[in-house]
Amino acid sequence: MEIQNKIKVLIADDHKMMLDGLRSILSKENDIALIGEAINGIQVMDILAHTKVDVLILDIGMPEMDGYDTVLNVKKQYPETKIVILSFHKDEKHIGKLLKAGVSGYIVKDRGSEELVKAIRSVNAGKDYFDNEVLQVSLRAMQNKSAGPEKIIKFSPRELDVLNLIAEGLSSKEMGKRLFISESTVETYRKNLLEKLALPNSKLLLKYAIEKGYGKSSLS
Repeated sequence: MEIQNKIKVLIADDHKMMLDGLRSILSKENDIALIGEAINGIQVMDILAHTKVDVLILDIGMPEMDGYDTVLNVKKQYPETKIVILSFHKDEKHIGKLLKAGVSGYIVKDRGSEELVKAIRSVNAGKDYFDNEVLQVSLRAMQNKSAGPEKIIKFSPRELDVLNLIAEGLSSKEMGKRLFISESTVETYRKNLLEKLALPNSKLLLKYAIEKGYGKSSLS
């Protein structure tokens, strides 16, 4: 496969052993091309200035320009570049801050190599990717801030219908058929629910709907 048809990846971490490991992992994938390595955010920005990058794999604790500041700069100057955080940090403070900054993925470093490769392919395809532990922490952080959003936020009857079907795992197209509305209208309801619940992505919306008991009485 020619390089122009591969997913172009840049990795950034200030530990040489981690860079070596990531290089070894990605070299085995035929559809991924490692086009650069950096040890801090300044180097990341220098590389992005003259090289097209599809996916940036980024550590948080780097010198000179850390991961968070790097995310802000990349999202501002190169919004088409997807960012996946690869870090040992799994606390609410770090995860919530980076989700709000606009990262497309977040993986804890003790995960297997196959999860990183899956994340790269997912975010390159326009989907978010967060490992299960990160999803748990993210949802907990959002719920702690709102102190029970379902008690203070009023949902319209149609929003409740959509929440129930989200909990059942239906796609927007399938929901549209069940509710006799267009797929684009379902997407509008999804966006409204994300805004009301202050959730950053659809995966957390699904998790919220399941954990809060929606979907138990499905529509006929």
